[in-house]
Amino acid sequence: GQMRFQVQSSVSGGPATTTIRATDPNSTNAAFQVINTNSANGTGTDLSLFQVRNDGAVSILANITSTAPLVNITNHNNKLMQIQNTGVTNIGPRIPLNFPNALLTVDGSVIVSQDIWVADQTTGGWADYVFKKGYKLMTLLEVEKFISKNNHLPNVPSAEEIKQNGQSLGKLQVIQMEKIEEIILYLIELKKENAVLKEENVGFKKELEFIKRKIN
Repeated sequence: GQMRFQVQSSVSGGPATTTIRATDPNSTNAAFQVINTNSANGTGTDLSLFQVRNDGAVSILANITSTAPLVNITNHNNKLMQIQNTGVTNIGPRIPLNFPNALLTVDGSVIVSQDIWVADQTTGGWADYVFKKGYKLMTLLEVEKFISKNNHLPNVPSAEEIKQNGQSLGKLQVIQMEKIEEIILYLIELKKENAVLKEENVGFKKELEFIKRKIN
């Protein structure tokens, strides 16, 4: 492709040259590049710091020795978005919570027009362990005592914990499903108890009818 323009800048006495280069849009090479050349005379190896290809793809080379953001978008000194050289992306003026392993933080609301899939490998699996033999289901009396003492359900984070630490969607979904499955087990138990009471009630009615006939 034909070179459209090229601008070079080098530090006096320095070994490197920074080049801004634009090529023909029909070129198979990058249409726009910012290049660092190891030698000032142009004979060194080119290192592409930033390039926009003709197909619209953008690539940026991170300087892992720098703590400065790779991309910093601001509006009148208001931080809008940062991409760190580690790949971590922060959207909004503040990092909501200090999660060092989070690749994306958003300070504000997020609207999604389609589903969100959470592939959480840290929860220890789905909540079907509730239905396995050996699962210790608390009695309703034990649950009542726990709620009276702690003001939240067992194995559910308290409001204060959520306020301080936030919440993991994956873990919270497992906890919610755990409680739903426990409720199903309670309902099954109540149904069995209700069936026994009905049977006993039928027996009592028969005995009452027998006593009435005896009296009459």
